[in-house]
Amino acid sequence: MNIRHMGTQEDRHEVRDRLKREQVGWRKERLIALKLGFSPENKLEAIADVVGRDRATVQRWVHRFGQGGFEAVLQRNYQDNGRPSHCDEEVKAYLQKGLQVGRWNTAIQAQQELEQHFGRYFDYSSVVWRWLKKCAGVLRVPRPVHEKRNSKKAEAFKRRFYGMLNALPITRGKPVKIWFADESRYGLLPIRRRCWTLKGLRPHKLHQTRYEWSYCYGALDIVDGILARVKFCGLQRTEI
Repeated sequence: MNIRHMGTQEDRHEVRDRLKREQVGWRKERLIALKLGFSPENKLEAIADVVGRDRATVQRWVHRFGQGGFEAVLQRNYQDNGRPSHCDEEVKAYLQKGLQVGRWNTAIQAQQELEQHFGRYFDYSSVVWRWLKKCAGVLRVPRPVHEKRNSKKAEAFKRRFYGMLNALPITRGKPVKIWFADESRYGLLPIRRRCWTLKGLRPHKLHQTRYEWSYCYGALDIVDGILARVKFCGLQRTEI
């Protein structure tokens, strides 16, 4: 059964009107799937990807629409088993906290931790993957963090930095050069896999490095546009 063969012009108008009025999230999700399905260029796989469901679920909604129209799609066929209404919010908050710190490399790890924390089963595709996406979760390669990094010392340096600048022995009235410097280390890096995190965040993961390497330091005069680079290979220094 193909939804685009069932959707009439009246159905297309009605689904747009219903979407404007609908406030319930899961009902709006199904209306979006129907609206996309009425366009002949949209395949079921693409619709499933947009709404965050699997193909079989979208196909089931299509079948219900063919049997009973909009009302058949916009009703759930199971009864509430006494689960608290705030449970989904608890799951969402737990996932958001884990995504904030990049706790899971895979959705299976998130599923296992959810089941251990809440003491019940969570379906991988219809619950875990869907809620990770609803919480703005994405898979991204983490930024490496050295095992010796001290975050408290780094924050303390940021707080002292302005005072350090004021304490510099600079004579007023004389020109001052302002340089911005950074360094890069080149060598064989360990493979870093993607992990789940929030959109807009770059997660950090501890890692150890054991390899041959060299540094390249660079500084930029932002006023005159002068670039200076120095490369260190072991004990050898080369001006670039």
